[in-house]
Amino acid sequence: MTVASKAAASAVKSLRSQPWGLAVAVISEGMTEFALDGGADELDVDSYFELGSVTKTMTGLLVADCVVRGEASLDTTIAEILGDDAGNCGRVKLLDLATHRSGIPQAPPREFLDRTKVDRLDPFVSFREADLLEALRLFDAPTPPFTFVYSNLGFMLLGFLLGRITKTPYVDLIRERIFAPLGMTSTVCGVAPAEARLPGYEGPLQTGWRSHPLPGAGGVGSNIRDLARYVAACISPPPSMAAAFELALKVHAPNRGLGWVHRDGIHWYNGGTSGFRSFVAFHSPARSGIALLANSVGVDLDSTGFAVMAELAGNGTPGTS
Repeated sequence: MTVASKAAASAVKSLRSQPWGLAVAVISEGMTEFALDGGADELDVDSYFELGSVTKTMTGLLVADCVVRGEASLDTTIAEILGDDAGNCGRVKLLDLATHRSGIPQAPPREFLDRTKVDRLDPFVSFREADLLEALRLFDAPTPPFTFVYSNLGFMLLGFLLGRITKTPYVDLIRERIFAPLGMTSTVCGVAPAEARLPGYEGPLQTGWRSHPLPGAGGVGSNIRDLARYVAACISPPPSMAAAFELALKVHAPNRGLGWVHRDGIHWYNGGTSGFRSFVAFHSPARSGIALLANSVGVDLDSTGFAVMAELAGNGTPGTS
């Protein structure tokens, strides 16, 4: 076999390989069933995945919790929280941020993300609180009424603001007010413990975990067991959190809760990082839900998730927009 033919065969083998794993939880009739499909790495219900933007639903729940506790309102503005540090974004409200209607762009200005220097797999590693405040001064002032613009930066800011409101860092706040009361004892905000942490994959190539100095948009790592607990709590919240869940799941803007998307009676959200994909959805009347996790960027979880939810809810296949 020639060098070229060996290289060609190696390329075919590499491209056809599927080293990543998949974890599924389905909640129905008060029961949770798990299914796992391991790849090149050992995988069980306690293996850690990056959740990516599914974190935003938890940030939205924290907003609702602050409102229920009387610490803020949905109409609280950035200026009321940050004063002069609000820059040109003082009129933006917590509700605007939580429904992607703040007018704040998707990502920080180019001054903070030099594409020739930053790691494309971890682009926000050096973007910290001082940079966030400086960015607020650089933005053109958003003019209400704001239109929908999906904004990771907006949720980074939202998590930071929640820390200021409660005088508790976001990483501690989410642990104390969501993870602990819901029994999500293994879930972390940040990089998960190495012994149970899965690598991500882009094709056959491994990727590392992202850094999240401002974790409100995508900084949570979890396993399928804890994520199933979260979805089950969305369907049937504990009494102490019922009011916060109700407010977070309510439609506050077209098809939008606080971090959640509404479609055909189903609440859902997905997430993706440089090496992971996630999907959660539930239908409260049918008391059913699903959580999907994959440590690969190349898998479409949404289509399968919606198809399963349509079967569980008995209402046809929902749209995915």
